[in-house]
Amino acid sequence: MDVQVAALAGTEPVWQANGWVGRFDLDRPERAMGFGDGPADIAKVRVDDPDLLSGYLRDAVATTRSYLESLDSDDLDAIVDQRFGGVTRGVRLVSVIDDAVAHIAQAAYLRGLLAGWTIGY
Repeated sequence: MDVQVAALAGTEPVWQANGWVGRFDLDRPERAMGFGDGPADIAKVRVDDPDLLSGYLRDAVATTRSYLESLDSDDLDAIVDQRFGGVTRGVRLVSVIDDAVAHIAQAAYLRGLLAGWTIGY
């Protein structure tokens, strides 16, 4: 969400702009996003403080919300990507929301596995 909305807004992601990259202090390149990561790369991502994660999420969501509130319907219809026959800002934002929902579902699924939850069969 952070990177994609920043690209639409023409700003730097809050990850860098608001110093989150330093607070997390991961043994990863500053702009690494996980694409193509192998097990060794993934193992470097360890965060023991849930407040750190929720703080970054709150900051990214607040920035996204502020950006969304600045838009009108004409902004949503603007073409922001010429690939795929032209992608509008609105369609890109729906994609961002879809990605966020998918990641939340993945986290919930993993939480259930780790907790031993069952459906009852």
